[in-house]
Amino acid sequence: MPTFFPLVPELDSMNYGLAFSVIGVFVTFAGYSSFSTGDALVLAETKDEEERCCLFIRLLILLFILVAFGMILLFLGILR
Repeated sequence: MPTFFPLVPELDSMNYGLAFSVIGVFVTFAGYSSFSTGDALVLAETKDEEERCCLFIRLLILLFILVAFGMILLFLGILR
């Protein structure tokens, strides 16, 4: 969020409230990815290598599903 919030004033054609909402929603979705700190701790704690690999793939799929869901919400106009 600290990276994207300063960019919002430069987007003159966009509603500021919508821009901040979209950033907040998608940054939250990215927190569920396999590359986030929280999930890295979960993966590090998993002892079984096969389970760790399966969990990594599930978390990546979850990230893509959440981002697709967020984009659908944007296109339908639910996120305003």
